[in-house]
Amino acid sequence: MTLLGALTVKLSIEKNMLMHDLAAQYFKFRHFWIFEVTQGFFTMVASILAFLATTDLLDERAKTILTTIVGSTTIVVGFLQALNGLCMYGTRSVQHQAVAMDLREIMNQLSLLMSKLEDELITNPKAANEEPIEDDGDDDDNERLGTFESVQDKFEQSLFGCKSSIPMRISEAFEVLIAMVLMSVTNDYVEFIGKTYPPKTPYQFHFSRLYHISATQIMDHPLYPIFLPKAKKTAEKSLELYRDELNKFRSFYTFDEDKNSV
Repeated sequence: MTLLGALTVKLSIEKNMLMHDLAAQYFKFRHFWIFEVTQGFFTMVASILAFLATTDLLDERAKTILTTIVGSTTIVVGFLQALNGLCMYGTRSVQHQAVAMDLREIMNQLSLLMSKLEDELITNPKAANEEPIEDDGDDDDNERLGTFESVQDKFEQSLFGCKSSIPMRISEAFEVLIAMVLMSVTNDYVEFIGKTYPPKTPYQFHFSRLYHISATQIMDHPLYPIFLPKAKKTAEKSLELYRDELNKFRSFYTFDEDKNSV
């Protein structure tokens, strides 16, 4: 696995980790407030009214009204339980959270692998155009850091274990953003990157920041996690913020000598 290949795989894992994490929070919030809290509230009200109906503090007419309310509330609780079983927000939240944790662990392993690849590039610059890393006999080290096949297997197993689909507004926000960024990779963009960043810096290097900007836009939506923002607006806003950050960090270390800046 080359350093660029490891970076590409890491970015793909990071994108999926963020999407599953956002989906987990979305389903967890809905499960708790729509079903758990509502069912608990109606159950509490029904229990209190049922207790009052058994006391001698009320006349028969009031007891009949309370009993009717208790029966109606019980029907509502049963209806919410049926919807809870149909939507399965709690189960889906657990599945997405488990995938996000697995992907985070894989990403940490890739970070170690990328560190090893960077060290090898320092000692052997020609390795940048070669296919590393061949088995050098250190099986324990290779197994610990992982190879492309091992990372791929773990990645696929993690995604395959989740039977819940990511909400469309989350997945499309990331996919639309990627498509827009790829369309913006023009000659002017390449020239800008070449003048601003060190030589041979791949444009994929910025995708990590793009993904986190998009995730932040979704989390900062005033109605999240009960509702999700529109995917197109999220992607457009994220790309705009990304462009502003490129311009900001281009001159981030340019100090004003008139203000005695260091």
